[in-house]
Amino acid sequence: MLHLQRSFDPTPRSVAQARGFVGSAVACHLDPSRSDDIRICVSELASNALLHAESSFTVRICVDRHGCVRLEVHDQDRNTAPAKAHLPHDQQATTGRGMVIVEQLADDWGVELPATGGKCVWSHFAGRQAAGAHNACGTPSPAHAGTAAG
Repeated sequence: MLHLQRSFDPTPRSVAQARGFVGSAVACHLDPSRSDDIRICVSELASNALLHAESSFTVRICVDRHGCVRLEVHDQDRNTAPAKAHLPHDQQATTGRGMVIVEQLADDWGVELPATGGKCVWSHFAGRQAAGAHNACGTPSPAHAGTAAG
């Protein structure tokens, strides 16, 4: 099982750094198309953390023995937890599609408000062996995930 975590500064270049961190972490564990989905989702979640929380953020990635992936982005703002994904009313808008993208690419996603503060927006990607039954993956909750600095 792989557990990695890295914190990023609240700057726009951190989104690309988070994408690279996650891409490197999952590259040898997953097929390329699924790796791309995860990299796109971390871009969206990291961008949201920068835009709404305006604080540093932490990315945690966990890959289990079945190839299931839990991606988490933690920030310091409890007030801007994303709700159910929806397209913006103005179809010409250049923002407001991030969680729609996450909802389309991930097998599941949600928000947790840890007792320690801030929020965790997570997404889950079923592995090859668990396709169609992602509950069998046993991805760890944020409180139980191990970490390694990256």
